[in-house]
Amino acid sequence: MVAAAGEIRRAPGRPCLCSRDPMREDLTMKLYVCWGTFKNPLRPGGHPCGNAYHALKDAGHDPEVVKAYGLAPLPDVTSGRKEVKRLTGKSLVPVLVLDDGEAIYDSKKIVAWAKAHPASGAGAVV
Repeated sequence: MVAAAGEIRRAPGRPCLCSRDPMREDLTMKLYVCWGTFKNPLRPGGHPCGNAYHALKDAGHDPEVVKAYGLAPLPDVTSGRKEVKRLTGKSLVPVLVLDDGEAIYDSKKIVAWAKAHPASGAGAVV
C-alpha cells in the first residue's frame, strides 16, 4: 500500500523499539534528503529538505542525514531513493524515519512533527 502525502507509517519489516537492543546504531533518527540541507533563498518557502532539517535541529533533534541523490522523476538508481521508495511507495524526499521505524513523508509534516515533538530539553529557557 502506498502512503498518502504526509502519511506516517511504520516501515515494512521494522519492529517496535521494545524488541531491539537500544545500543544498536540503526535506532538513529534518519532524514532522507536530495542533495543537502541548505537554505535556498531563491526558492519561495525555502527548499523542502532544508526546511525539514532545520525544523528538526531547532527542536533539538540531531538526525542522521542520508543523501538520496537523484531526481524524483528519474528512475530510482541510488540506494537512498530505493530506500525512500521502499519506505513510502514514492521517490520523493524529504522523508523522516523515526527511531521506531515510522516514516514521515512531506516536509510540512516533518516540520509539524518536529514542533510537536521537541527533544528533551529543547527550547528550555535558561
